[in-house]
Amino acid sequence: LAKASVTGIKNKIFTGKALTQKPSVDMGGITLLAGTDYKITYSKNKSAGTASLTIKGIGAYKDTIKKTFRIAKASNPMKVSGKTVMVKRKTLEEKAVTIKASTAFKTTAAQGKRTFTKQKGSKKLTVKKNGTIIVKKKTRKGTYKVKVRVKAAGNANYKSSTKTVTVTV
Repeated sequence: LAKASVTGIKNKIFTGKALTQKPSVDMGGITLLAGTDYKITYSKNKSAGTASLTIKGIGAYKDTIKKTFRIAKASNPMKVSGKTVMVKRKTLEEKAVTIKASTAFKTTAAQGKRTFTKQKGSKKLTVKKNGTIIVKKKTRKGTYKVKVRVKAAGNANYKSSTKTVTVTV
């Protein structure tokens, strides 16, 4: 097999499953058959990065051929939406009100650390990096909106992702 031609190996995108190839192995004008003339084994083919496959001859075919292919990071599956949150206070002099991120945002499937950044909106509302929203002291009754960019940093298998949502208080 050392002189065989191997074609059809393509880069892949991470899926969370072991990724395989369907190469064409040709030798002297003859296309060899998988399982009959050779077998394939894989290494590092479950995560983003460089995966390898080894083609080992069977029967009359000896030797092995090693090939590599890239597994690219997948898009971050993060989904996020802003909610409408009601805040009640007894007096205007009451201290600032804190709204937890889990109350203000619905976030699912985010891969990697999430950070929150205020893009624009009411000066009566501030947004911390952890998604906590602070309603400032002396904020009168009314409707206040804040546009927030939510970023999931990604990880070894997923790209980073950003989404912008609006929270109404």
